[in-house]
Amino acid sequence: MDYPVTDQPTSGFGMPKQGGNLEGLERLAQLRELTVKQRHPGCLELMECWEYQNKYDVADENGEQTFFLKEESSCLMRACCANARELEVSMQDMNGKELLRFDRPLKCMECPCSGCYPNWTQVLSVYHQGDMLGRIREVPVCCTRKHLEVWDSNEQKLYDITGPCCPIGCGTDVPFQIENAGGITVGEIKKKWRGWCAESFTDTDTFKIEFPDNIDVATKALLMGATMLVDYMYFEKKNDNNNQ
Repeated sequence: MDYPVTDQPTSGFGMPKQGGNLEGLERLAQLRELTVKQRHPGCLELMECWEYQNKYDVADENGEQTFFLKEESSCLMRACCANARELEVSMQDMNGKELLRFDRPLKCMECPCSGCYPNWTQVLSVYHQGDMLGRIREVPVCCTRKHLEVWDSNEQKLYDITGPCCPIGCGTDVPFQIENAGGITVGEIKKKWRGWCAESFTDTDTFKIEFPDNIDVATKALLMGATMLVDYMYFEKKNDNNNQ
C-alpha cells in the first residue's frame, strides 16, 4: 500500500531525519518494507508445556532472508511472566554479527491508569553498538485502540502506533498504523493472518512492516523494535494457563 508523503508537523513530534548511517545497517537503509516471521516452536511449546526463546527470520521485499532476530531471556521469566517477561532481542546479520539490540524490562502491561505513564507502562529501548537510538512506549488505554509511541534518542516523539481495541484477526490481518503528528497514516505494522489451525494452536506470528517514506535507518530500527513489542504484548502466550 502506498501512503501519502506529507510534511511532518513539529508540534510535540520530532522530524525523522533523511539519510543517516549506522554501521552494518546499510541494507536496512535501502528497504521500504520487511517481513518478520517467527520460527516454528519446539514440540514442548506446541504441547503448551514450555515456552522457548523466540527466533525470527527477517526477509526483504523479494522474500530473501536479510536479518535474524533472537530472544535472550531466563527460564524463570518465561515460566512465570509469560508475554510480560523481561528480555532482550539481538538483531543479527546472516553472518551472526549483532546489529541492533532491543531491551525490554519487566513492567506493567496494558495499565488503564494514566498515572502509570511513562514509568510503569511497557517500554522497549533500541541500541546500536551500545548507543541508544530511542524507545517505544506504551500509552495507557481503557477500552480504546491500542497505542504505542516512538521516541528518538533526543526524547522527541516521532510517531504514534495505533491498533484495534481487540487485536484478534478472524480471517483477516491485524493492522497497527504508523501515524504522524497530524494523525495521518504514513506506514503500517501488520500482523498477517496464518490460517485457522495455525492461529488456534501456535503463536508463530508473521508481521509485515511498511516503513514511512524518507526516514533514516535509525527510525527504521525503532520501528523494528516496535514490531517486537507489538508481538510480545498482544500476540504471545499469556499467563492464563499459557493460553492466549
